[in-house]
Amino acid sequence: MKFFLGICILTLMLILPSCGEEQRNNVHETDENENVVTAPTPEPNESYVSSLPAPLTVAKYDFSYDARLLVEAIEDAHPSFIMYGWPLDNYFAARDVFLSLAESDYLSVDDFTWAMRRYITSLRDAHMNLFPLDEKFIDAKMVYYNGSVYIVHDDGTQSEIITIGGISTARIIQNIDMYFYWENDIARLSAYSTFTGRKSLLLRSDADILDDSIQITLRDGNDVVYESYSFTSIVPYGWLSLDWANLHVNWDNGYVINYRMINDIFYIRASVFTCSSVQVEHIDSDYGVQSIWTLCWFHDHVHDSIADAVSSGRRNFIIDVRDNPGGNSMLAETLLEQMGMHGPAHGGYRRTSALTRAAHPDLTHIDYMVALPSIEPASNSNDILLVVLMNINTASSAMLFATWVQDGNLGYLIGEPSGQSPSAFGDMLNISLPQSGIDVPISHLRINRADVNADQLTLWPDIIVPSDEALDVALEFMHNRR
Repeated sequence: MKFFLGICILTLMLILPSCGEEQRNNVHETDENENVVTAPTPEPNESYVSSLPAPLTVAKYDFSYDARLLVEAIEDAHPSFIMYGWPLDNYFAARDVFLSLAESDYLSVDDFTWAMRRYITSLRDAHMNLFPLDEKFIDAKMVYYNGSVYIVHDDGTQSEIITIGGISTARIIQNIDMYFYWENDIARLSAYSTFTGRKSLLLRSDADILDDSIQITLRDGNDVVYESYSFTSIVPYGWLSLDWANLHVNWDNGYVINYRMINDIFYIRASVFTCSSVQVEHIDSDYGVQSIWTLCWFHDHVHDSIADAVSSGRRNFIIDVRDNPGGNSMLAETLLEQMGMHGPAHGGYRRTSALTRAAHPDLTHIDYMVALPSIEPASNSNDILLVVLMNINTASSAMLFATWVQDGNLGYLIGEPSGQSPSAFGDMLNISLPQSGIDVPISHLRINRADVNADQLTLWPDIIVPSDEALDVALEFMHNRR
């Protein structure tokens, strides 16, 4: 890639007589009187391929309006600005750098997007991570350990990566932390293993990529070897292994929530928390504020079957939220209610802003709402034995559901520790930036874990096992409990 750019620069130096404003706006214009050597004009022939590379031109724009609009929206909507004791020193420094860059220079869309990622990272809000649209990764299993990244070969042996596309892994990891925020060490270390091979991040790190392949320098014992790897459209291993762009739920009946009986255990697979039907009600509070509550129901057959199972004496339930990216938290509440359970009360802050009122025009203006966490409301009236399966990909409202179960002493968690913190930001509002055309999600809710004495950064299962072993371990656990 660097060689390719060098040829481009050399070509431009040969054909451009000066660096004036007119030439900068149209790099193809040349002075006919200049005695320059140019590539021969080809005859019309579809099979012709020029031996000289075409000049690289990247359109650049003034994104200062987008930058100011984004900053104004974030500071109006994000709950961190009303949270007592929440440190914002890094935020204001990052904001000033972002605005200065956008207002002092013309930027490509790509440069503006990466500058925006770096600014947003200072909010310490993983829900607002803006992942690149380019979802290609090096087609190899990588693991991070003790400051180094290793390739795992098919035979199980490992080789330390020295450089990827000529760039050290230390520099790539530095950029991972610069452009994305990770809420705990589980997420961070896993991201080092997978994001090190992310094509868009490698390009941002100035790695040499040619023909959708890249050279990796490896230390194999005392030897240094060079291997070429291609890219794949899905993370081949590890965290974020879902193909988010082509997420399909492959159940027999097509529902995103399904169930089956495993002996006398009612097993529910919740791959995503979405509603099959929604009911909207307007409720006046004691303060005269009109709120909008969304009642979320999943498919009637699943919904009724849970209640029928409890009524008929079923008391053993497994709810599987592995790889569940979240959705509507009302569905998580409904799952507990159908089993006769009530979750604890998480605390937090909710801000009302211009974005909130645009999304919910019937909502009367209030500045913010504050709720205190408490484990007291939790109850299990039917004495249900509940096990929840989770893994590092369990996120958002699915993570909230698992946290309720543990904090309310409603059941047991089996699987992998969370990659998201149980106390976190969320409930996204969207702003569309008119100049760049970029949509940015902005959190307007902070959730604080119900159990204030528990780990606020990581949700640890009661039984820690690899994700693919969680169901078998859960079945054995429940058999031994009876």
